[in-house]
Amino acid sequence: MKEYRELKSKLNRIQIEVMKSDIPVIIIFEGYSSSGKGTVISKTIGAMDPRAYHVISSEHSEPSERRYTILQDFFQNTPEYGRMSIFESSWYSDLAFDKVKNDRPDSEINDQLKFINIFERTLNDDGCIIIKFFLDIDKNEQKKRFDKLLSKKNTKFRVSQNDRFQNKHFSKFKEAYEDFIERTNSSVAPWHIINSKDKDDAVFQVFSILTEKIGSLICGGRNTEAKIYTGKDIILEPAKKLRESVFLESMDTYEYSEKLKSLKNKLKKLHGELYLKKIPVIVGFEGWDAAGKGGAIHRFGGALDPRGSEVIPIAAPSELEKKHHYLWRFWRSLPKTGHIAIFDRTWYGKVLVERVEGFSSDTEWMRAYGEINEFEDYLVSGGHLIFKFFLNIDKDEQLRRFNLRQSVQEKHWKITDEDWRNREKWELYETAIDDMLTYTNTLNAPWHVISSNDKRASRIEILEIICRAIERRLSGS
Repeated sequence: MKEYRELKSKLNRIQIEVMKSDIPVIIIFEGYSSSGKGTVISKTIGAMDPRAYHVISSEHSEPSERRYTILQDFFQNTPEYGRMSIFESSWYSDLAFDKVKNDRPDSEINDQLKFINIFERTLNDDGCIIIKFFLDIDKNEQKKRFDKLLSKKNTKFRVSQNDRFQNKHFSKFKEAYEDFIERTNSSVAPWHIINSKDKDDAVFQVFSILTEKIGSLICGGRNTEAKIYTGKDIILEPAKKLRESVFLESMDTYEYSEKLKSLKNKLKKLHGELYLKKIPVIVGFEGWDAAGKGGAIHRFGGALDPRGSEVIPIAAPSELEKKHHYLWRFWRSLPKTGHIAIFDRTWYGKVLVERVEGFSSDTEWMRAYGEINEFEDYLVSGGHLIFKFFLNIDKDEQLRRFNLRQSVQEKHWKITDEDWRNREKWELYETAIDDMLTYTNTLNAPWHVISSNDKRASRIEILEIICRAIERRLSGS
């Protein structure tokens, strides 16, 4: 067919424009089992350069098998700038099965749909084009296709128990999908319903929509409005002066040693209970250079079972990380259930160093407050326990520690030219830190500002905060 060949050629040209423009594209194919998703995807990628797309096929997993949140695997598979990710089923499939099987209460389903909208909007704000297709067939057509597959020895394996379950409860799945589509059909990620009884016609419709939508959206550009966004559904606590109001008295060696020993023993026990109850924990450390983050992490991490904990040092993003949304590399490092992830610097670099050093535009770092709040809110809603520590020292104490590092041979590696350059921008960083505390000190993930002029006292304070919160969580209070 001439029109089909023309659309195929046009799709190839548009893909080249995607690569040139550094715009990421996500194409989602949802639909009932045997609705033709595989066929349509095969035809779609047949019109493209295989170096510029990635196909992700996801299978439904039972809640008891999941060690990560629903969106985590999918965020990790979002495309690099200038590439496409094509999903055969997506974040909607697990929800549909959970809904029909009553594996999740309605309140959790509602939360997941809310965060899916947030997730898709966040990617779109970063310039990502999202196009969602739902391939529609009726129950009888699905049964006919299943019977055809089952009649042949070399294709019968393609009909799974989940497929049979879906056909048996087709009306419930139809109701669930129609509800999901209605509630997630947004201007930034619209749904396109394709009747796929005729597979050739379905392919033609998909090609038509892809060429039209991607072609027009490439010309739209990214949102450049510089406006602080804090998240629509996040309740904030005032924290403008939080950094200036914290003070800890110094602690002598004996008191420090006794408390440290007791707290580390307690943490070992609590870590075991967290593992048994499958509660994931995230501990993030921010602070001034030489504020003592490394020492605090060493004392905390040393009390944990290394098989269930990991320290993630965050440096400047790699070239690969720069080709994704800034949260991408953090999604990839989140802990599975029962494990603890300790971040030595965090996603807050977006509103600190990237803001001060000009690595992010005003639009990007202003928008990041809300994106971070929603990111943390999603993790908490999914069962994560989050700790955020900012280690605070005064300018004179920082200078004393810098000079000590330079004068002691074993500490030379701790001081760099970059540390001195950052110190020259102290006032700029103060403003950025205060804004960070103001806009991201939330009820679900509050900041703990620790006075770190005395390292011993600050380490004990951190461990006590962590132990108290874990105990409260384990007791259900």
